Amino acid sequence: MNAQKLVAMSQARWPIRYGVAIAIAAATIALLFQPRFSGLGHVLYLAVLVIAWLGGLGPGLLSVGLFSAAAIYGMTLNGVPVTRGRIIALLLFAAGAATIPVLVGALQSAIRRIESGRRWLSAVVSSIGDAVIATDDGGRVLFMNPVAEALCGWRASEAAGQPLAEVFRIVNEHTRAAVESPADRVLAEGTVVGLANHTILIARDGTERPIDDSGAPIRGVDGRVAGVVLVFRDVTDRHEAEARLAEEGRRKDEFLAMLAHELRNPLAAIANAVQLMLHPEVGDSEAWCREVIDRQARQLTRLVDDLLDVSRISRGKIQLRPQRVDLAAIVRSAALVVRPLVDERRHELRLAIDPDSIEVHADPVRLEQVVVNLLNNAAKYTEPGGRISVEASVDGVHAILRVADTGIGIMPELLPRVFELFTQGDRALARSQGGLGIGLSMVQKLVELHGGRVEVHSDGPGHGSVFTVRLPATPAPASVRGLDGMAGAASPVESL
Repeated sequence: MNAQKLVAMSQARWPIRYGVAIAIAAATIALLFQPRFSGLGHVLYLAVLVIAWLGGLGPGLLSVGLFSAAAIYGMTLNGVPVTRGRIIALLLFAAGAATIPVLVGALQSAIRRIESGRRWLSAVVSSIGDAVIATDDGGRVLFMNPVAEALCGWRASEAAGQPLAEVFRIVNEHTRAAVESPADRVLAEGTVVGLANHTILIARDGTERPIDDSGAPIRGVDGRVAGVVLVFRDVTDRHEAEARLAEEGRRKDEFLAMLAHELRNPLAAIANAVQLMLHPEVGDSEAWCREVIDRQARQLTRLVDDLLDVSRISRGKIQLRPQRVDLAAIVRSAALVVRPLVDERRHELRLAIDPDSIEVHADPVRLEQVVVNLLNNAAKYTEPGGRISVEASVDGVHAILRVADTGIGIMPELLPRVFELFTQGDRALARSQGGLGIGLSMVQKLVELHGGRVEVHSDGPGHGSVFTVRLPATPAPASVRGLDGMAGAASPVESL
C-alpha cells in the first residue's frame, strides 16, 4: 500500500478511523500483557505511529491515552507501587508519544500538498495546446502529455524509459538529414535551446509534420541538471499560411509587372501619336493619330474599369440590377463585342442556342460581362485559326452556358486556381495575350452573386478548355416559349 493510499485512509469517516485505532490499541495492550512480551514497551511507540498514520491526529492521541491508562491499570493489577519516578516516566512517554500523531499529521499534510501540486501540474501540462515531453538526465522519456502522444504516435506508457531520439525523431525538411535533439544540447550546455527552422517531426507511423520547439533544463535542489522539458507544436497551419502569403505576394508582383506591361503599350502608342501630331509635316496622318489615341484611350479605360470592378467585388460594393433577361440575347450581344478580336485571330465562333426561350433573373450588363470575359479568354488563349463554341440551354431548373475552345488548355495543377485573382495560364510577359489575369475571377464572383456557379474542365495543355456556367432559370410564359421555339427551330447553330 503506497503513501497516497495510506493518507487517503487517514481521511476516512471518523467511526472507521477510531474503530481501527481502538482495535490496534487493544491488540497491542493484549500482546504486552503477555508475560513473555512485557518487556517490549517500545512497541507502543510503533503502534501509535501506525494508528496516527492510518487514523490521523485524533485516533493517534486517543491511542496515547489508552496506552497510558493501560500502563496505570497494569501497575495497579500487578501491585507495582506508583512512585514519583514511574509517574514521571509515564508522563514522558505520553508527551513523547503525543508528538508522533502531530508529526505524522504534518507529514501527511505535506504529502497531500505535494500530491495536489503534482496533480495540478499534470493537469496543466496535459491541458495546454503544446506538446510536452520530459526526460531524465540520461535523455530517457519520463512524461508525455496527450498532445505529444498524438504528434509522436507514442503512448506515454510505451514511451516511458525510451531514449528521446527513438520517440522524438526529427529531420531537416530540405536535406532529410537527422537534426540534433535539443535535449542533448540542453543536457550538455544547461541552457534553453530551440530548434532551427525547417524541422520535420516523423511520427511512429511515418506521418511527417513541421514543428517548432524549445528545450529547457530541469534543475534539482542542488542546481544540477536533472532532466529536460521539451515543448513543441505542430506548425503545419503556419507553414501553409506562409506559403499562401508567399504565393499571393508572387502573384501580386507578377500582376504589377503585367499591369505595367499592359499600360505601357497603349501609353507608348498614344505618346507616338502625339509626337507625330506635333510634327510640322503631319499632313493627312493627323486623323490616323486621333484614331490611335482614341482606341488606346478606350483600352486604358477598359483596364481601369476592370480594376475598379475587381475592387468593388472584393469589397462587396457591387450592386446588381436584376431583371428578367433572355440568355440567348445576352450571348449574341457578347459575341458581337468580341467579334473584332475573333476576326483578328481568325477564329471560328459558333453559337448553339436552345430554340426554347432561356430566361434568367439577372443584371443584363453584368451577365454580358461574364460572357464577354469567357469569350475573350477563349479567343486570347486559342492559337490563330482555332474554334470557339458557345452553347446555351436549359437543364431542369438551371440555365446552362458552355464556352469551349480548341486553345492551349490548362495544366492540371492550375485548374483549382484558375478563378483566383491575377492567375493566368502563361505569365511570361513575352507571350502575354493581354489582360491582367482578373477576368475569370470576375466571372466567378459575378456568377456567384447571381446565385449560380462556374466550372472549368481541361484535358491538359494543347487540349482546349470548357467553361460551364449554371444559373437559376426563370420559367418563361407558355406563349413566349412557343414563339421562341418556332423562331429558333430552323437554325439552332449559328456561325458568326
